[in-house]
Amino acid sequence: MKLSIVTINRNNAAGLRATLESTLGAQSGYDDWEQIIVDGASSDGSFSEVDRYCGDPRLGWCVSEPDSGIYNAMNKGAAHARGDYLLFLNSGDTLLPNILAKVFADPWEADIAYGDIWVEKCDRATLRSMDDADELTIGYLFYNSLPHQATFFARSLHERIGGYDESLRVWADRKFCLRAVFECHPSIKRFPFAISCFAWGGISSNPEFDLERRLECEETLAPFFGRYAAHRVCLPDPKPRPLLDKKTDRTIRGDPAFRSFLRGIAKAAHSFYLEKPNHSGHVDERNPADPDDQRLAIEFLDAAAVLRGHPRVALFVRHTLHWLANRLRRSAEHR
Repeated sequence: MKLSIVTINRNNAAGLRATLESTLGAQSGYDDWEQIIVDGASSDGSFSEVDRYCGDPRLGWCVSEPDSGIYNAMNKGAAHARGDYLLFLNSGDTLLPNILAKVFADPWEADIAYGDIWVEKCDRATLRSMDDADELTIGYLFYNSLPHQATFFARSLHERIGGYDESLRVWADRKFCLRAVFECHPSIKRFPFAISCFAWGGISSNPEFDLERRLECEETLAPFFGRYAAHRVCLPDPKPRPLLDKKTDRTIRGDPAFRSFLRGIAKAAHSFYLEKPNHSGHVDERNPADPDDQRLAIEFLDAAAVLRGHPRVALFVRHTLHWLANRLRRSAEHR
């Protein structure tokens, strides 16, 4: 079996009805998938929605019993999945009509495959494009995460990581993505179209849980990016903080040679700081770049390098960032 769609629910009969209508009721042209339903012992009659699809061969394991939280229920559903891939589509979230036939129209293999998502909020739907996540860069994952409603995870990857961290209430899916990318180096595939609709209003978007979200966000990001950077990005109402100041960021985004330049920097850092560990690595710091956003970037890069056990690379990258920002700024001023 190619795909298992895992849907969790608790006391949201209308949401579960909408989800099942979008999966079992609106997907034709492709049948190599199953629908798994994990209900947290709802008291509003939610589980009766499942009865409408009794006899459908695509209806897989279903249960209604107490659980210890969202991620416990998601892990429970994944443990009973038979598909090669997992899609977590919780009650209220919906697939676009016949989208599975489009996703699996041509054979593909990847550890993580994802597409765009519609966000439904206040009777309006806004498309969240994943164009900026084509390569799941460190910079992207520092500020964002993949929407699990539009992401297909290989079941083998889920098992390798050990599922979602059930000690977290809000950020376990983000922690899962970070571990997948940092620890497993997955192959990825990007679909250039929308997969599903996300129903705004769950615990991840409820303002009552703002403080808990910030604390869990910092706890989740700190092991990967360092405590300082994690604290800064999780502050309430943070100002936009790109990795470089806006002027420099616009300049490098328009430079097609920037990627090859970074590859060269990485190669030079390896030979200069790892193959010659006794080199002092002294670089003139009399004219460092000073915008606050760049200082955040430096702390972020330091933390990322130290995490990998290569603090000398962090030193090299710090001064390279200073030099690059000043060089590009001077180039822009002389145009």
